[in-house]
Amino acid sequence: MPSEAAGFTVTVQGTDVELHQSGKPVGDEDGKRLWEGIEADVFGAGGLSTGSSGMYSIYHCTDASPPGCFHFDAWSCQVSVLELATRVRSVLDRLQLADAEIAVNVKSNEAVAATLIKPRDPAQHYATHARYDPSGARHSRDDGSGACRADSECVGEGSNHCTAWYLVGGGETAIALVHDEPWFCGCVAQRCTWFTQ
Repeated sequence: MPSEAAGFTVTVQGTDVELHQSGKPVGDEDGKRLWEGIEADVFGAGGLSTGSSGMYSIYHCTDASPPGCFHFDAWSCQVSVLELATRVRSVLDRLQLADAEIAVNVKSNEAVAATLIKPRDPAQHYATHARYDPSGARHSRDDGSGACRADSECVGEGSNHCTAWYLVGGGETAIALVHDEPWFCGCVAQRCTWFTQ
């Protein structure tokens, strides 16, 4: 982990990372503009699951006033600390708040997920029955979503969707699909997708 990113001091405490910049305390009006900019430019670019401003939240920072305090839950497989810091820096520069006192607390969702994801074979589609061959070639059906590093990061059991664990959620139309050959949900070319062997 770097000790500096885009002009912010970076500190790590367990699974949390803090970006901090000393400067002028942020007032309420600037805090409102800053949160609107972060919602549009930081969240708009993806990779974050939740976030809040100290102005509108129960979360507070010990090293910045509420208008300059932010909490994010991030998917580090999608957005790095440097990328997140660069996005926040861009908003500060655009709003002419580059000298503001800012604290951004980031919790990595992978820290929790890593304890839930165990190595395993790819999930088989509910409509097919076959034995997975670990040494067999994989032929992607190009029908899935989400970045991955291992089969265990892909979820497809009882579903028509093969999706990275961090994208799971929402509804699914109850349509039963039938395939003429066994389909498996796993990681192919660093992307969760259905594949055949």
